[in-house]
Order: sequence, then structure tokens, then C-alpha cells
Amino acid sequence: MGSKSAYLVALMERMAGQAWNFYLNLVASFFLALIFFILQGFPESLEWLWVVPGFLAWGPFEYATHRWFFHSPRSPSHKGHGLHHRRPLDLLAVPFFFSSVVGVVLYQLLVLLIPGRPLSLFLSGMALGYFYYGLIHHTLHHSTLVQRLFSHLYNHHELHHRFPRFNFGVSTTYLDRFLGTQVTEETRPDLSVSVKR
Repeated sequence: MGSKSAYLVALMERMAGQAWNFYLNLVASFFLALIFFILQGFPESLEWLWVVPGFLAWGPFEYATHRWFFHSPRSPSHKGHGLHHRRPLDLLAVPFFFSSVVGVVLYQLLVLLIPGRPLSLFLSGMALGYFYYGLIHHTLHHSTLVQRLFSHLYNHHELHHRFPRFNFGVSTTYLDRFLGTQVTEETRPDLSVSVKR
């Protein structure tokens, strides 16, 4: 890795650990959803329904990035995500502008398949899914009320922190069940066996 690349990675790692970045990331994801919603003008009649499949698409996107990006030793985010596993109560988040960059890249890739307004609404739904994920993930670690109300998600995610090769879904659990990566208290690995993070 060149010196400029190493500097940028180090800068983003420092930014990821700042509380202001965490909160700004939540605000940015909400506004990204709003911007995509009105990007092509306000939706007419039932066009807004494109938000629903976008929101539902967030689950597979979350699972894939968590499993194959954040947990990949070759990923620039692996180190920061490992920090989250070691200190789950810290306010850590990808740099606040990252979701906007990903949104623009997705728009450029998907505009070949989906026309402008439906695509904008679909991406609005995905950004809303990311906002939901940010809220639920934070509150699963910090709110006993949410831990009780969403106990299935809390237990699922708590087991992920203990067994990082399992339970990659945070805001959903169905993909872990479907792809065979779900672990429960009954099926968890033996704690005496070391698990690579």
C-alpha cells in the first residue's frame, strides 16, 4: 500500500472512532434517504412503493458487507470492525460520508437496470434500511429497553460478538438461518475452542 493510501486508511480509522462521526453518520444516512426520495421529483401515485424493495434489499446488503467485507482480513475495515468486537460500547462507525459514496456508486451501477425515479426511490429505501441498522445496532448495545423489545436481535447479535464466524445479520436474522451461519445458545460452538475474529 502506498504512503498516500496508508495515510487515508489511518485517517478514516481515526475518524471511525469519533463519537461525532457516529452521530453524523446516522444523520447522513437519514438525509441520504431523503435526498434519494426527492432526487427525481416527488413520487407520483404508487411510485413511492419502490422504497419497500429498497428497504428489504438492505438486509442482504448488510449481511454481505458484514460477513465478507468487515470480517475479511484483507478488508481495510477489518481492523476497525475488530475494535468494535473488542469494545462494543464505543461509538464506532464508518466515516460519515461513506454511505453517500456507496449510494452514488450503487446509483451509477444500477441505473443501467432500473430507470431513474424508481431507482432513486429504491436507493432511498436502502438508505432508510441503513439508518434503521445504525439505530438498531447502537441501541442493541446501549438500551436495555431495546434489548428486551428486540430480544431475538439482541441475543443473535450478542452471540455474534462471542462467535464472530456466525450471526452476521444485525437488523435481521433470516439470512443467517438460510445460509447456515446462525448460531443459538443451543448450537453455539464450544467456548474452549478459540475462534478467529
